[in-house]
Order: sequence, then structure tokens, then C-alpha cells
Amino acid sequence: MHVFAGGFGEMAKNPEFLFLGGRLCLDFVNTEIVVHGELRDLLSDFGRWMAWQSAAGGPGMTEAKALAREWGGEAESMDALARAVAFRSELRKMAGCVASHKPIPKSAVGAINELLRRGAAYGQLTPVGRDFVRQVHRDVREPLDLLVPVAEDAADLLCGGDRGRVRKCGSPACILFFYDTSRSRTRRWCSMDLCGNRAKVAAHYRREHGR
Repeated sequence: MHVFAGGFGEMAKNPEFLFLGGRLCLDFVNTEIVVHGELRDLLSDFGRWMAWQSAAGGPGMTEAKALAREWGGEAESMDALARAVAFRSELRKMAGCVASHKPIPKSAVGAINELLRRGAAYGQLTPVGRDFVRQVHRDVREPLDLLVPVAEDAADLLCGGDRGRVRKCGSPACILFFYDTSRSRTRRWCSMDLCGNRAKVAAHYRREHGR
């Protein structure tokens, strides 16, 4: 059993992954991207999954590498990765339905509930100077326990989040989702640095060339 403090908090800087979704569950969905017209899975192996967990604010890189060594050579870990990817597919269905104002598939709700039943979490007080902070500690017995916070965030989105803020990127070539936190609620792109600028360049070209 492994115990990690703090749950999923501040995202770590990692250029290999995209954290543009505004919600942990959408960031997990966004580990599948399109590059030059081809689908690319950023969770291509167990080590990559552990790296994403660390970058998403879960176990630190040292702990994540230890987990990859401990679980990465076992058939159980490969099965866990396959199940993690299957869960991601269910979350993608959920995000797509929320964004298009359609009913949430029962399979997605079932997948979320299955993970919510896993793992134990408890609060602990930690002294900080003369004050205290309460941290959430999670017992991780199996690889899939690491996805419990992702499932919790998906549940929070469906139960108390503003579903009208869930959007798919406006670019037809992009499959990323995001939670629009802009005051005007008019965000169109996963990122201005990615699809937004490409759209502007394309629009400028059409104006200049009459196409």
C-alpha cells in the first residue's frame, strides 16, 4: 500500500502533456490528441501514465517512477493501463454529451461509480508554523486507485458543475475539451497558442486571397 498526501493539487510543469481543460477529468480526456491529422495517445505505456499522474498533481516524480518500477513489469499493471484508457474513453463520451447537451451515457456513469468505490481517503492535520493545514491522504493499493480523484472530479462536474461551460475546441481538427471559465463564456479554442492562432491565420489567408 502507498499513501500520498495532498490528493491532486497544483499541476506540475510538463511540456509533454496538455493541461488546458480547466478540470482534472477533462485534462485526463485530453491525453488523447491529434497531431498533424493523426491520433496520438499520450498514455502509450504504463510509465507515461505514471508521468501524467505526477504532472497532474498526484504522486511526485520520484514516487511515480517507483510505482512504474513496482507495477510496470507486471501483467496487472498492463491490465490497469488498459482499464485506465477504457475509463478515458467513457469520460470522452461524457464530455461530448455534456458539450452537446445530450444525456450522459449509462456506461460513463457506471465507470465513474466503479472508481468512486475504490481507494480510501482521510484528512490529516499538518503544522505550518503556528497554523495548520488539512491534507487529504489517499491509500493506493492498485494502479487504478490513482484515478479516483479523476472520477471524483467528473462526479463533481455532473453534480454541481456548470455543464454549459464544457466545450469542445472549435477547430474541426482538434478533439480537446475544456471548461470555459471566461466571464463572457465565449471561449472557442482549447488554446489561443494552438488552435486559436491557426484559425486566425487561416481566416487572414482567406481574406487576403478571396477564399
